[in-house]
Amino acid sequence: MIHWVRKNIKEGFRIMDLLLAFLVFISFLIFIAGIIVLIVCLVRKRGKKLPLGLMIGGFMTFFIGVIIIAVIHEPTDENVLVAIEDIETPLAPTPYEPEQEIDVFEFEEPEEEAVEESEEYLVEEPEEDSEEEDAPEEYEPTEDIAETDPESGPEPEIEEEINELDLTEAVVTRVIDGDTIEIFTGERVRFIAIDTPERDEPGFEESTTFVRNLIEGQTVWLEADGNDTDRFGRLRRYIWIEMPTDTTDEEQIRGKMLNAILLERGYAEVAIFGTPRNESLFRRIAIPLVFEQAEPPSESSTEENVEQIVFWTPNGERWHSTENCRSLARSRTINNGTISQAGTRTPCAICN
Repeated sequence: MIHWVRKNIKEGFRIMDLLLAFLVFISFLIFIAGIIVLIVCLVRKRGKKLPLGLMIGGFMTFFIGVIIIAVIHEPTDENVLVAIEDIETPLAPTPYEPEQEIDVFEFEEPEEEAVEESEEYLVEEPEEDSEEEDAPEEYEPTEDIAETDPESGPEPEIEEEINELDLTEAVVTRVIDGDTIEIFTGERVRFIAIDTPERDEPGFEESTTFVRNLIEGQTVWLEADGNDTDRFGRLRRYIWIEMPTDTTDEEQIRGKMLNAILLERGYAEVAIFGTPRNESLFRRIAIPLVFEQAEPPSESSTEENVEQIVFWTPNGERWHSTENCRSLARSRTINNGTISQAGTRTPCAICN
């Protein structure tokens, strides 16, 4: 009964400690708030009674609460007795410790023996396996094999060649049309100096399919020439389907550069923007689009159309019978005149 009473008194003191701590904390906050309000009043030149009252009241309450907590927690004989009882109560099961130690001592020896036996088996079994597994390690690669290893030998040489030729290796992830692709970085690449039919134009499917079957999902080598990008933000590049040894060699350009291959097979036509170095070669090897080849006009029809008004762009290679031709939709400057004034330009296959 006495122990129960002491326990409840102790729990009561703990609750009181919490309440006092909370009161001290609130009073401290009131004191701080009074200081802040006093500063504000001094700045704005208003009444100082309220902040002074808050400061004094908060400080007094804080001071009194701290004193009460210090007095309550002063060590007394009763507190010492309660602490001793709390320490002595968990020592009840100590008489059973010798029995537990004896039980553990009895089972120590067989456990050690079992561990020793298991260690013997563990040591003996891997020895046989290790002899069999270590046998192949005696064979070491010769110098000839190391030189021909594709992972160690050729790669540095290829990287040096790429750096010397100023090429960029890339993987084609998508073919958009015959003259535009998308690479693994997400950037779009526009072929330099050529133009293939746009969507809904004759030959679009054929040129796009040809490029897709040739390089989609494959590694290509990109070469810059002139402006790095066009007005749509696409990279302007020559597309090499095989890495060349000389980017200026005509034979390699015609056999390994996709731009030239498209011109030679009639899938694209020359479209010059800027001053690409291969302009003369491209004009020489280009053939008419296979989708626009037709019988040449007769002499009589040519004479009749000499005075016909046609339209063309300053850098364009074709004249158009109407200003509303789809090929002129993006052109800013459009000239007009007779066919003879159009010079060496040829008729557009879309509007003629």
